[in-house]
Amino acid sequence: DVIRYTVGPLFGAALLPLAAKGMFSPLPVPERFAKGFPYGMPIRPSQIRAEAQDTATMVSAVTAMQRRYRELRMPVVIMAGTMDRIVDHRKHAVRLHKEIAQSALRLVPSVGHMLHYAVPEQVVDAIEDSFNNPTTLQSAAHNPGPRLPRNVSSRHPPIAGH
Repeated sequence: DVIRYTVGPLFGAALLPLAAKGMFSPLPVPERFAKGFPYGMPIRPSQIRAEAQDTATMVSAVTAMQRRYRELRMPVVIMAGTMDRIVDHRKHAVRLHKEIAQSALRLVPSVGHMLHYAVPEQVVDAIEDSFNNPTTLQSAAHNPGPRLPRNVSSRHPPIAGH
């Protein structure tokens, strides 16, 4: 607890720009993110504690969820940047795609972890395709729903940090 009130915020403030650079690598950090992200928020003592708790329980939580992936019945779109230095797309995205029959895998070349900033139009297209593809919907045991409008991305711009 002492660390999160003393040196934790100082180290966090110093490391956040490097962390952002790593998340977006190999692309630069977009100006929209750099100016819009609330850099003070993740270095608050309460947030440092929450992140530490998440980190401590992440492996066991993912292990528990992993056993249930095959139970999913809805269409699933898995997207990953092939240059992601945080999550290896071969170990995670490709493997997950093999485990979920009704999944679609889209690997985005030359993009890192924050692909929703790099190629937001491809993210929207992937989501629309999952709803508009009757084969995917039938294999997921769903009834085809209404088609999504093409201007979804302009109505719902991404929020910094998400």
